[in-house]
Amino acid sequence: MQLASRPSGENCMIAQKNPSKIMSHWRLLEQLAKDRIFIPPPVTVELDITNVCNQGCPWCRYADTRNGEVMKEELAIRLLSELAELNRMGIVFPGGGEPLTHPAFCRIIGRAQAFGHDVGIVSNGLLVTG
Repeated sequence: MQLASRPSGENCMIAQKNPSKIMSHWRLLEQLAKDRIFIPPPVTVELDITNVCNQGCPWCRYADTRNGEVMKEELAIRLLSELAELNRMGIVFPGGGEPLTHPAFCRIIGRAQAFGHDVGIVSNGLLVTG
């Protein structure tokens, strides 16, 4: 477990996942093995909840697009809920911004986990303590 420390002082726990994650998608694997024709839901979805970053890296490919946008918490949770209706999947909060700077980061991550999603975070690590 890692402790993510937020600028607001709020802390939340981030669990490391099991490397045998593929086995949690056994139904999809079973359908593929039976050669059924189907369009499977995605196994992983990337969700950019902010383009705010607490760094100023000169090589950043997103630097020219930073305008302080933050996805509304309600929208993020609605998207996570709709994705959960499709299938339990991995949700990655990647670059484009530092996800830990989102004001509702811990609540959004908590809801993603409550919906049964596996969660991954791409972070510069400045706000992670442990």
